[in-house]
Amino acid sequence: MTYLGLDAVFVAVAVVVALVGTVPRRSAGRALTNRRWWLATAVTAAALMVLTAVFDTVMIRADLFRYDASALIGRRIGLTPVEDLAWPLVAAVLLPVLWELLGRSLRPGTGRSTVRTGTGAPARTHAPTRPLETP
Repeated sequence: MTYLGLDAVFVAVAVVVALVGTVPRRSAGRALTNRRWWLATAVTAAALMVLTAVFDTVMIRADLFRYDASALIGRRIGLTPVEDLAWPLVAAVLLPVLWELLGRSLRPGTGRSTVRTGTGAPARTHAPTRPLETP
């Protein structure tokens, strides 16, 4: 399998998850349909891709790793193969979408709490502490 083929699998998964995340839901928040949210995601993706190109170039120049030339399409930015820029793109899209989709049930006021306070007992508050006594 080429690097481009491997990238295509992960980009496809990220796109499908992003599309699922943008389906309107009545009870869900609207963060994923907000243009400002997507602009922030695009800026993040661009920054990650630039950083990837810079640091991969440095690492390739230092001979820390190599790519199989027969599995590359041949285009490079610096010394970084363009196929390597798919990973920051996938991370910038997939992680925030998953955060929104999976994180909703963990937020206060969503009806589901992950904090267990016992069998109907009120939550314990922190007792006042007194300073340690020195002998």
